[in-house]
Amino acid sequence: MQVTILILSGIVLFAVSILAFIILFTKQQKVIVPAIGIILGIAAIAGAWVLGSRGMQIAPFTPSKKPAAGDIPTYTVGETWTVEGQWMLTIVDIKETEYRSEFEDWDPDIVYEVDYQYTNLGYERDNSNGIYFYLDYSGTDAKGMETKYYSGNTAYFPKTTPVGATCYAQNFIAVSERGPVTFDVLEYGSDGTAYRARFIADPDSPRSEVDIPKIEINDEPLKVGETWTVDGQWNLTINAVTETTERNNYSELNPEKVYIIDYTYENIGYKDNYGLYLYLDGCIVDSTGLMGYSYPVGVDSYPATLQPGEVCHAQTAVGLDHAGNFRIYMNEYDDSNDGTQKQVFLIETE
Repeated sequence: MQVTILILSGIVLFAVSILAFIILFTKQQKVIVPAIGIILGIAAIAGAWVLGSRGMQIAPFTPSKKPAAGDIPTYTVGETWTVEGQWMLTIVDIKETEYRSEFEDWDPDIVYEVDYQYTNLGYERDNSNGIYFYLDYSGTDAKGMETKYYSGNTAYFPKTTPVGATCYAQNFIAVSERGPVTFDVLEYGSDGTAYRARFIADPDSPRSEVDIPKIEINDEPLKVGETWTVDGQWNLTINAVTETTERNNYSELNPEKVYIIDYTYENIGYKDNYGLYLYLDGCIVDSTGLMGYSYPVGVDSYPATLQPGEVCHAQTAVGLDHAGNFRIYMNEYDDSNDGTQKQVFLIETE
């Protein structure tokens, strides 16, 4: 419940008081009670305004009604929710953290870090590169109060994950009471079917390690030096991929391998108002099937927005937690048909 709620409550109390005043006045009765009501209403509004002006929140947690359990499957830390042909999802750990963000306006007493892992077993949509799970808006704490998203210092953000790949992710949540947190997850399959699951994550549970499943991938990837051409839209060629030993001391990430990807793309007819902009570090999958990530080291040139007829020579750096060949998944808007174009590049490093 935020300051806004208190303000609205004060306004309601003020209006009721005015109504009571009118009724009592018309009956020639004393006006002490409505006068007190008016004073309280004004005080509530003024108090809320003062607190809000100082960046404070009032009662940041609200009760939440959980959906009836019914046939909803329930899981604990380390147990996996599997929807055949769609996904696997496991909470591997939940623990209290002392970390507090300097960019947040509030300082909650209790913050949990939730670590989880999900695998795309076959979820596909025309306009998406895969499945995406986040757990920071679906929880209730031990008192039945809604958990609140907290902008924690995580190295592992959830990512859109293609078929055959696994994403390790972290979310941070603030709670009003220590103890188990319940996450009610609703996700829709490739055909629009709704699936529900409930996770009861106890901070006293030991951390669980979950294997990355090995899933056969059937695709037709391009390789270094080959060009992806979409008629009337663009040409894209990966020119070279070079390993670098440079590491960023300010990054929370700890990749086993870092590669600089050198590529060239050309706008051959893409006419969207913003122009053509192609980046290659949004969806990277390493040799084990685990999602890679953009990594902050220096490159010689950056991607740019292109108008028809323009060419860009760019570089980007990616980090991988496991050595070996990796894949780059592209999913780009095609302004000729208001659809998307997809392509996979296989980068052979061994």
